[in-house]
Amino acid sequence: MKEYLEQQLKKKAHELVMTTFKVVSRIKGHKGPAISLRKVVGKIPAAIFEGQSREYAEDKLKYFFNARNAIFEAKYYTDLLYNDGAISYYSYQKLTSKIELLDKMLVSRIRALDKKKAGDEYKVNVRARYFGNNQ
Repeated sequence: MKEYLEQQLKKKAHELVMTTFKVVSRIKGHKGPAISLRKVVGKIPAAIFEGQSREYAEDKLKYFFNARNAIFEAKYYTDLLYNDGAISYYSYQKLTSKIELLDKMLVSRIRALDKKKAGDEYKVNVRARYFGNNQ
């Protein structure tokens, strides 16, 4: 199940990048925010892929938090471009819905890893107490 969820996370991150590149390529003015949006959106799947290649939950969490930070930046640039009239309402809704879905999936994965990390720490503490008292 974990592998399926991670594959879906990668797929949705890639879809967001492709959709963003299509929307940004149509923008005539406002090149600064459009370029920033494109760069930030490219960081999201890179951080997710890097995090999924890590073995330990703590390392994975670091990269997933970086991806989540990039998602917040992408939300800002998307709002900025929409409020300036650089992208249409349809494009704005399309990007926003993909960003929100990816954010929810990432939060779910972060919570699962956080529980795993807490469980691993609990096991280590129990073992340390048990073996420490019996020696």
